[in-house]
Amino acid sequence: MTKIPFDKRMDWLEAQFQNYSFSNDSYKPEYEAAKKINAVVKDVKLTADNVKEIVNIFNETNLVPHNNGTGWKDLRLHLGTLIRKHKMTYQISAEGNLEIQEDVKPEEKA
Repeated sequence: MTKIPFDKRMDWLEAQFQNYSFSNDSYKPEYEAAKKINAVVKDVKLTADNVKEIVNIFNETNLVPHNNGTGWKDLRLHLGTLIRKHKMTYQISAEGNLEIQEDVKPEEKA
């Protein structure tokens, strides 16, 4: 199986959400989120702060009514991979949001 680069997968998801949004308004928030995420991905060499910005875009969209189908879940998985690539960890909340876990030093744990 050929590994597809992250930015190419994101291009595909953006196009998919856009295509579906022509006939189903519930895809419009997902399309707008993917478009914003792609602008960040393509604009800079990603840093941890950029990844947090991307996660915020995803989570903000998750708050509004949207399709929330398999494409959205696929996007969440891709973003999880991006988070791990930047040496961060995350969990998925009950609402489906991505929550980046802040590093806790061993002596800070009580």
